[in-house]
Amino acid sequence: MNLDKLNEWLQLTASVGVIIGLFLVAAELRQNEIATRAEMSAILWNADQDMNKSLQNEATSRALQKSVDAPLEMTTQDHIIVNAFNWDVINVYVGRSNSLSAAGILEDNLAFNARLAVEIIMGSEYGKAWWEENKIGVPEPLKSAMERAAEESIDPFRDRSDRIENRLREQQQQ
Repeated sequence: MNLDKLNEWLQLTASVGVIIGLFLVAAELRQNEIATRAEMSAILWNADQDMNKSLQNEATSRALQKSVDAPLEMTTQDHIIVNAFNWDVINVYVGRSNSLSAAGILEDNLAFNARLAVEIIMGSEYGKAWWEENKIGVPEPLKSAMERAAEESIDPFRDRSDRIENRLREQQQQ
């Protein structure tokens, strides 16, 4: 009888140990998930920073400015630079959308990223023409999201500039 009671206590202790072990495994998985999310956010932040650094390059800045102000005066080199920049924008935002959604960091940030890409790429007549020639190479669902974002705004770059200018005016009036 004592042996039966001892056996029951040992089984109970083992069961409690298994449950505690499962909680520890769950906590470890949660820590790994948090670390993975942080790492993915850092990678995407670095991709954004790399893209922004390319704007600091004089040739890139000049080519992008020409694409807005005087697209008919663009050289072949300007077209190549703007083309590469636009594809970088799309790749960063496609990567961000896919990675953040897969990691569960953001449920549905595709529309937000598509709007940002539209504002960057289609902020000029040149950008809109570039999009029409190149959209076939943009993967779904980003392509459809960019199309929807483009329909919402006639001139996304100007709309954003106007919003910033309006905020500055409101701050000056206060």
